[in-house]
Amino acid sequence: MTIVSVPARLKHRGNELRFVIDGVVEEAPADASMIRLITRAQIVRNRLIDDRASIDDVAREENLTASYVTRLVRISFLAPDIIAGLLDGRYSDLTASRLMADTRFPLDWQKQREALRAA
Repeated sequence: MTIVSVPARLKHRGNELRFVIDGVVEEAPADASMIRLITRAQIVRNRLIDDRASIDDVAREENLTASYVTRLVRISFLAPDIIAGLLDGRYSDLTASRLMADTRFPLDWQKQREALRAA
């Protein structure tokens, strides 16, 4: 039998009791609006690429403005690790509304990372 000993404690969080291992960073989960936004961005991107739909077609069919669809497309071109970070809560200060407010991200993934670190 092997016994492993690690410094840990119980922590109350709302109505739940969590087992926290000291030294392990606890990441906040993404909010539902961020998940919906990123999902919608990927769906719009796929429609443009796979279905060869235009931005105006997608906007009309989804009852959105062309400007909103364009911002969704820009979000869909974020680096995969940034998308993963948004979904798992690593960018807890960046809400879906803030993300949509300015979607003029550089296309270069390294520059996107630098821009998000500075934000």
